[in-house]
Amino acid sequence: MASVVAPGMVGCSFTPGLLQRLICYFTNSQWSHSFLITTPIAGVASVQEAAGQGVQIVPFENHYVIAPGFFQLYDISREYATEEDIRKSLAQCHTIYSGDKYGTLQILWFPYRAFMERIFKKDVRHQKNWLSNGVICSELLYHFLSGLGPVFAEMLSPFNPDTIQSEDLYQIFQAHPEVFVALPRA
Repeated sequence: MASVVAPGMVGCSFTPGLLQRLICYFTNSQWSHSFLITTPIAGVASVQEAAGQGVQIVPFENHYVIAPGFFQLYDISREYATEEDIRKSLAQCHTIYSGDKYGTLQILWFPYRAFMERIFKKDVRHQKNWLSNGVICSELLYHFLSGLGPVFAEMLSPFNPDTIQSEDLYQIFQAHPEVFVALPRA
């Protein structure tokens, strides 16, 4: 699988664990995480992601192919984003977010949003997260995708970068198969 990944691909994943199960429960999703395929490091396919250790770059093979769980990858159609667009947005994510701390407290937004949507039927996707203290995985993808141009910014417009969830991204990917081309599922 590592041979088919390319910089600019995006993905959603689930790995077993209590926090991951809680995220799935509160977001009504099968996905607990999202990530971005970035420029290879020393020839090794790599992922930029925000996880418990902060925003980091990790080997794709070790963290997704060998690790337990499952993931879905999407390539971005070059009709909507050129190689140059992808390169620039990847560079921006590296420069701005690499090494940032993980936004642990932002996750508290997930139960709040679930409560507001399920009980009060109120859409709070566009509100600002009151506990914005770092970067979460879906926020990193939001910034990468919005850096690709106006088509992507429009898709993301119902959301706020620090409140978007992996399920929201997955729904965007599913709603726009002409833009996000699904690779065979791992």
